[in-house]
Amino acid sequence: MKNIYKVVLVMAILLFSICLFSQENNDTKYSSEIMYNVSVVGAVKNPGVYMFPPTSRVSEAIKLANTLIDTLNVPVYAASNASKRNITLKRNDEIIKIDLLRFLVLGEENSNPYLEDGDIIIVPAIKKQVHIFGAVGNRNNEELQNSIELGDGDRISDIIELAMGIMPSADKQNAELVRFIGNSSETKSIEINLNIIIDDLECKDNLVLQNNDRIYIREIPQYHNKSFITLIGEIAYTGTYAIENNKTTLLQIITKAGGPTEDADLSNAYLQRISKEDLREPEYDQLR
Repeated sequence: MKNIYKVVLVMAILLFSICLFSQENNDTKYSSEIMYNVSVVGAVKNPGVYMFPPTSRVSEAIKLANTLIDTLNVPVYAASNASKRNITLKRNDEIIKIDLLRFLVLGEENSNPYLEDGDIIIVPAIKKQVHIFGAVGNRNNEELQNSIELGDGDRISDIIELAMGIMPSADKQNAELVRFIGNSSETKSIEINLNIIIDDLECKDNLVLQNNDRIYIREIPQYHNKSFITLIGEIAYTGTYAIENNKTTLLQIITKAGGPTEDADLSNAYLQRISKEDLREPEYDQLR
């Protein structure tokens, strides 16, 4: 009798496991079949209707619509003048403005929302830009090339934020805004004190920008000038040492480096400048 109970118990466990696996498999199959129809139109390479899972974002839809497949079925990503900051998302009766650059630079998730079934994404061409030069975070970004698409109502602080902020070396009191006058090539220069803008983003100095405005944020002259000298040869501790221009002497550096070794030939020691001129240094005579 006990053996019968054991057999029945094992069979019940197996049956329960099979039912549970079947339910999980059906749930997975059901969820994998859920796809959203999303239309991407405008300044994209392949406008049309695409299928996306619920976890997809606007940026993924635009990326797919800009992907070409050549004759070898190799994806080719073509450059375009498509806007990243003035995208429109139509969702039922709602119009949502999308600024993908704020997502890509600042990580603002609400600037790159998840897709919903029936969404229509309209990507316009870039129409307005501003340019920012100097001591900002993106100055080495070759893709941006100092140009940032202009959004409605953008102020100086908005563009600086999208340029990845001001560097510590920035001369914040002496920034400059250069603006074209009307439709001519004539310009006017506006002095900007960024300290005032940083303290109060609503201040009048934080101007609303216009198409083709140029912002110049120069660096403080000689900011943290990293001067150094390199010692090689018969020195106790060879290597690189920091110096202050027109203040640190060669004797001070050699002393800091532990002085010459017993095998040092000071009569043939020399100082090599950046200009590669070999100079005889009188201070070596003091070490003899």
